[in-house]
Amino acid sequence: MNQRLPLFLLLLLTLMGGKTHAQPAKVDSLEQVLKLHRTNDTVKVNLLNQIAYSVYTTNADKTRSYATQADKLSDKLHFRKGKAESLRLIGISYANSDEAKALAYFQSALKFSEEADYQIGIIKCLNSIGITFGNRGMDARAIGCYKKAIRIAEAINNPLEKAKCLINISQAYTRQGNTDLAIQGYEKSLMMLEELDEMRLMANCCNSLGYLYSSQGNYPLAIECYQKCLKICEAANDKYGSSACLISIGFIYSSQKNNKKALEFYQRALKIGEAISDKATIAGCLVNIGSIYLDTNNKQALGYLQKALAYSEDLQIIPLQINLLLNIGIFHKKQNEFGKALGFYHSALKLSEAKGIKLTACQSMNQIGLIYFNQKRYTDALSYARKSLAMANELKLLKEQTNLHDLFSGIYAATGNYKEALEHQVLFKALNDSVFNEGNVKRITELEYSYKYEKEKQALVLEQQKKDMIQTAAKRQQRIVMLSFIGAFLLVSLLAIFVYRSYRIKRQSNILLTQQKQEIETKNDDLVQLNEEISAQREEITAQRDEIEAQRDMVVLQRDHMEVQKEKITDSIDYAQHIQQALLPSTAYATANLGEHFILFKPKDVVSGDFYWCTRVNEYLIVTVADCTGHGVPGAFMSMLGISFLNEIVGKKGVVRASEILDQLRKSVIDALQQKWQTGEQKDGMDMALIVINTQTAQLQYAGAQNPLYMVTAGNELRAIKGDNQTVAINNEMKPFTNHEIALSKGDCIYLATDGYHDQFGGPANKKFKRKQLKDLFVSISAKPMADQREILHNALERWRGNGEQIDDVTILGMRI
Repeated sequence: MNQRLPLFLLLLLTLMGGKTHAQPAKVDSLEQVLKLHRTNDTVKVNLLNQIAYSVYTTNADKTRSYATQADKLSDKLHFRKGKAESLRLIGISYANSDEAKALAYFQSALKFSEEADYQIGIIKCLNSIGITFGNRGMDARAIGCYKKAIRIAEAINNPLEKAKCLINISQAYTRQGNTDLAIQGYEKSLMMLEELDEMRLMANCCNSLGYLYSSQGNYPLAIECYQKCLKICEAANDKYGSSACLISIGFIYSSQKNNKKALEFYQRALKIGEAISDKATIAGCLVNIGSIYLDTNNKQALGYLQKALAYSEDLQIIPLQINLLLNIGIFHKKQNEFGKALGFYHSALKLSEAKGIKLTACQSMNQIGLIYFNQKRYTDALSYARKSLAMANELKLLKEQTNLHDLFSGIYAATGNYKEALEHQVLFKALNDSVFNEGNVKRITELEYSYKYEKEKQALVLEQQKKDMIQTAAKRQQRIVMLSFIGAFLLVSLLAIFVYRSYRIKRQSNILLTQQKQEIETKNDDLVQLNEEISAQREEITAQRDEIEAQRDMVVLQRDHMEVQKEKITDSIDYAQHIQQALLPSTAYATANLGEHFILFKPKDVVSGDFYWCTRVNEYLIVTVADCTGHGVPGAFMSMLGISFLNEIVGKKGVVRASEILDQLRKSVIDALQQKWQTGEQKDGMDMALIVINTQTAQLQYAGAQNPLYMVTAGNELRAIKGDNQTVAINNEMKPFTNHEIALSKGDCIYLATDGYHDQFGGPANKKFKRKQLKDLFVSISAKPMADQREILHNALERWRGNGEQIDDVTILGMRI
């Protein structure tokens, strides 16, 4: 359970050229052409832009200078295409120093491209905007830009631009942890680039595919991709690409515990990086060498890792910084410096969550769980291990799943829960064997078929040679006999001469036949020996196949056991749903108390973290809709806790002031969960909107924790009252909840809702539904019967979501006064 983290670094993608703005040209020849071109025309604008672009990777100031000249000249000439390109290049010059300014230039360039109907320019601007969003961790928006660019590239039949867009969208999917979609994108791009003979971009795709296959533990496919990439880079004398491939191949050897071979490749890559003064390459080599030393308990590891961290901070390569923080944490853990290790792990987790990098977030939580396990803080260890396993299952990380089941087994064994410990140990064994067998079965099968093919091919060649030699000898002998007979018959007068000549010919033929016979016998012996070797190999392969089949049967048995366990878990969750439904107000109870109303209740999972509740105390009607932390089973537990506390506060104590109900509910939640606002503590709680209506005076009280109250008056006017900016749980600043009082009129419609509806992604651009659109919807439907309103809200949500996933529990309660 104390293993080094794998170096699946996005640094390797950066070394290969990163995000594909496009490919730079040589600057010297372009500058010479510019000196000779003295006319201020569109040709000069294009030359200035080409020079600006050719140096963007090495000299941002020079790019900005040339692009600014092109921009000013474009204004004089009213040349919109040239201006669009120059603005985009100025944006690229700010990409690494001021992302906000870069984004503003890209958006301005997009506007001019659209006005000029400059389709290639639109594609380039969308890619640049998408890259900027990706750098800010907004990958969903980046993907939206890339998809739009792909549609335009398809419309104008430009496969090269489409391939570049696919590379960018695949990098975004990689950062999101969506490995399957990323692989699909790179493979499509690679097919198009091979047809276009775009070698540099092909190398980029091969390297990226190698990284993804490596992250899945598919090392044979990964090394095949890296070798293909290395071949392309060496042929093109691409030092940057070659060094990246060497690092990647070194990682494969490192994964197979061949540290000597791995160090050889890392040292080769480091030598290239130092020769070309490339900080990214040097950083990548330092971190990998440091990690091998970390693996072998060599104290030199800390020095290498610290140097690499300094490089990564200088280069602002966030994934590399995260990985280094994790590995430095592991170094301190091996030295039993658990406090220092935890500091580095929490820093890595915070940075991973801020940038939305799920892979390293999963690894960080795994390592924090291991530290807590070593400190015998089993409750904390279990909490982090569960979160890490959920993310590992989502990302299909077999190695992380394997390590986590081993950790679970250790925790449960230490706490005396031997049943759970055994179950997790069985899962650990099954996954560990699965990872081993997947690679070996494939490799053995390939070797078996390759070996059979070569041996059978060789045997057929030898057999044919044998037949050809026998037929040649037979034909030659028949010809000699025939010629001898005809010569004797026709030339009797020259009998002595011809007899002597025939004798010589026959003798030579006999010698030749004897030699050929010996050769045939030798080859027959070789064939016999070859057949014996084939038989021995066939027996060996059969034995290996039997062993593989036995291992496969074991995996099948373990899989069946896991399916039985899954069925038990599913039955338990279904029963939990039954319990939760029993706690919510029944249809008859809600109708009797709420009058004309509707309830739209759509849990994301089987059970929900949302709940609704109502009751009467004399003339007071109390109604609430709440959103508990999380969804699924954890959220459902919180919802049942909330309902129980509300029954006690209102039903038993008779509290009917809205703000006081929330104050007492918050105290009950804090006491029940023992919240003390400590570092690392889970801040579980509820967001909710609660109203109290005096049915005799038509006076409404409202108190809210994050969630607002929406009211559409009989005159079709919307009122939205915000709740307090605090949750029903422990907060930094504990203030009493505000009590709002409102006079009601007949026909007023009141709506209470959680954030699941307006936060749902969908629509043409895959964006959130948003509160404003929900408010407009409430106004438009308020005059309709409540049953119709529910149907309209339900259908609007489904149309907006489309084929996308529901991201959260959804609850809306509406009632008419």
